[in-house]
Amino acid sequence: MLNMNSLFRNVYDSSVMWSLYKKSIQNDLCVPCYHVVNDDPSPHLRNLFPIIATNKFEKDIDFLSRKFDFISPNELLVYLNKNEIPKNKCILTFDDGYRECYDIIYPILKSKGIPAIFFITSDFVENEHLSHFNKISLILDKLNENTTISLVILLLKQNNLYSGNVYRDIRKLEFGDLGLIENLGKLMKIDFEYYLNKNKPYLNKIQIKELHSNGFGIGAHSKNHQRNTELNSEQQKLQTKLSLEFVESIIEEQVSFFAFPYSSSGFKPELYKEFSNIIFFDTFKGFVKSNSRIIQRFTMDTNRSIASRLMEIRLKKISYSVRSKNLPVPSLLEY
Repeated sequence: MLNMNSLFRNVYDSSVMWSLYKKSIQNDLCVPCYHVVNDDPSPHLRNLFPIIATNKFEKDIDFLSRKFDFISPNELLVYLNKNEIPKNKCILTFDDGYRECYDIIYPILKSKGIPAIFFITSDFVENEHLSHFNKISLILDKLNENTTISLVILLLKQNNLYSGNVYRDIRKLEFGDLGLIENLGKLMKIDFEYYLNKNKPYLNKIQIKELHSNGFGIGAHSKNHQRNTELNSEQQKLQTKLSLEFVESIIEEQVSFFAFPYSSSGFKPELYKEFSNIIFFDTFKGFVKSNSRIIQRFTMDTNRSIASRLMEIRLKKISYSVRSKNLPVPSLLEY
């Protein structure tokens, strides 16, 4: 017997629901957010979120091709510069700048003629640094086979971060806990630097230039992927500014797109004026209507189908609109 979650997912997937949806709701811009596509994810990834297999990713974009018209980053800019949100259009986005963007995703999209935007985190390029969350994934991977769990728990307790579930507590560690993350790595005999140099999990500048020269958008995604809630206003400004300048130094032209790490939560509204020529991409509330300066996305790092995920987002958006009494999204010009 189907449980309620399975039942709802089947309803989301149904052609009847899509037919009703098409008649009752005008489509907004569809902007899925992916990170990695890989049939055999490495230890630095497989403990973070569901990794999308190649065949599922191709099914996703085939579905999107039937429901929406894909547009290029330049076409998106034309719409937004006219203060218009394109209807029934789709643009794919990929965050963090993993090497799978070049090795796996790029060939698929190029063969199908589908454009996209790749958002690059500055410190990861050329494999200069291993991110704190990729280190967390390595720790969790080692924890599954390690006998030092009691020592790990003791270290978490010493930092007042143990709640009774060691896996959950490690997953919740942030950039600000980097010292603790490093100590956990040492405790479990993980050589982060060796792993980084051996596996080279991120894009290099040559690959980024090739993506750009083949018509794909390159956007900034902060300097080190720290949450805005961990930063003050000046630090947020610096993270945004330095990452934009870094990407511009690679592609040798002005960068128009910036994707918030995690979400816009905590980002100081007054900073939008500091970057008046930038289009911001958010994943805070994928069902909130976009405006001409903030594009709302929904994450697709999930085992669910693109159809059910889209229908869920649309229904949430209806609910949000009803609860907010259809209040319009404020323009950034009001800040």
